[in-house]
Amino acid sequence: MSFLPLLPLAEMPEITSLPWQEFSLTDFSGGLCTAFPEDRIRDNQFRGLLNYYVDDDGSLKTREPFRPYLYGSASTVLTAAPLSFMFAEIQGTDYVIAYRNGVLEYYSSGWTDVVEESALSGTTIDFIKYSLNDKDDIIICDGVTTPQRWNPADNPIATTDLGLDVPTDTVITATMSLRPGDTVEFRNGSQLLFGPGGKPDWQGTPVDTWANNGATQNLDRDIKFFGEGNVRFLAGSLVGTIRYVELSVQPKLEPGFFPLHWHMMGDDSRGQVVTGVVVKDSPNRAFVPHASHGITFFDCIASNIAGSAWWWNPPAFQSEDRSDNTNHLLISGCLADGITNEVGDDRGFTLSAFPLLPGVGNAIQNSVARRVNPSHPKNASGFLWPELHHNQPLSWGFTDNACFDTARSHGIHTWQNNNQTHVIDRFTSDGAISHGAYVNKYDYRNCDVAGVIIHATGWTLRDSHVGDVVAKKHQTDSPITWTNVMMDSLTVSDAASGSQQAPMRLIINGTNLNGNNIVWLNPHPQTTVTINGVVFTP
Repeated sequence: MSFLPLLPLAEMPEITSLPWQEFSLTDFSGGLCTAFPEDRIRDNQFRGLLNYYVDDDGSLKTREPFRPYLYGSASTVLTAAPLSFMFAEIQGTDYVIAYRNGVLEYYSSGWTDVVEESALSGTTIDFIKYSLNDKDDIIICDGVTTPQRWNPADNPIATTDLGLDVPTDTVITATMSLRPGDTVEFRNGSQLLFGPGGKPDWQGTPVDTWANNGATQNLDRDIKFFGEGNVRFLAGSLVGTIRYVELSVQPKLEPGFFPLHWHMMGDDSRGQVVTGVVVKDSPNRAFVPHASHGITFFDCIASNIAGSAWWWNPPAFQSEDRSDNTNHLLISGCLADGITNEVGDDRGFTLSAFPLLPGVGNAIQNSVARRVNPSHPKNASGFLWPELHHNQPLSWGFTDNACFDTARSHGIHTWQNNNQTHVIDRFTSDGAISHGAYVNKYDYRNCDVAGVIIHATGWTLRDSHVGDVVAKKHQTDSPITWTNVMMDSLTVSDAASGSQQAPMRLIINGTNLNGNNIVWLNPHPQTTVTINGVVFTP
């Protein structure tokens, strides 16, 4: 099919076809799609939506900021200007869709009337191309009457009532394919749900994601989700492909509404790999694999997130319930940057980019936290082992991770009392390791951090540089043993008046420190620090 311009060629813009898909997930609860926000159109989010009008001089013009794409044909000229006009490819056929003179019509091999004015009340009609699972529909909205769903390839002369008058979610039960240039918009808190049989096939273009410990970041992907809503995978949905996708979404501020959420899938999620995905500007966390096992996150970024970047529902304090735990999770080469308090939390106490929550066989490696920025900086951190029941499985594989820009946070914060072995190997931070609570079996190796704050006993540190060390309160006298540790200073204090209930026994072998470097601030009188075999007391 050929198109000829209505105006002389010298006055025409370049004629452009629009091959991408545009998804609009809307709850329609407030009446319908009224006028689209101009800033969305200005940002090229609705590339197929065009509004025209006839000027006083009879010329065909378009309302700013839209760019006109004017088409005719060898045998037909648009003598009456349409109020709304769209060019779309539907199931392999090119269509020109127009609303003019009170009639909705389309052109493929000739002009065909579809809907008379009695079916639509508005004077300006909005078209949305809604394409899911290889089914292309046009949603017709006038802002007054019930929206119509129309597919000229299926039924060229009739529309059907969309029938949505309450908030609804879109449930996917087959493969949903997205390719470079595709977009998905959410409105009014709508959800994209993957139910039994539903499977993502989202393949964006591979790009460099982040470098230089997160100082260099690329947050742009060529498959984009945006607007007010979220994606949730349910039990029975299938493992698929999720690569190089960008989600700039704002979910409802309610439990269970998170940008990218696997909800209690159990073993159904095993084998899912999420690669190069960006979640940004979310008021309610980012990646949430809740009781969904065997997922790998590789080379992903969470940027400007309220609440933790990677998270799932922790059990209640002192609960042994494991129904919410996630197992065999791998976070590899991921970045969390710009983490702030949860909405409604005015402190951010123990806020963390990566809380290492309960489960079996979980691991994090080659990942970086930056700019964890709570309102109240006490005990916030890049990486957190939280305070939970001692029988919860809390051991994580932890290698080659880092935390930077820690003006308001620690690099690591632990607060546990258990006999589980936790190995932290090759951790780097310009902040401190804050290690509590009373007694545990952590083994730190090959660390380079700005400092250590000692609360707990019974743990080890070796082959590391730890900057300034402050030993605070202690509840037991289990020894703390360090080997081959370089430090800048050591202060032994009681933390708070009357809080120290047992003497500390700190044993350091192979260090640059000597007894003259120790600063004693009212420690327990039986505290001992042994440096290279020499015992020092207050």
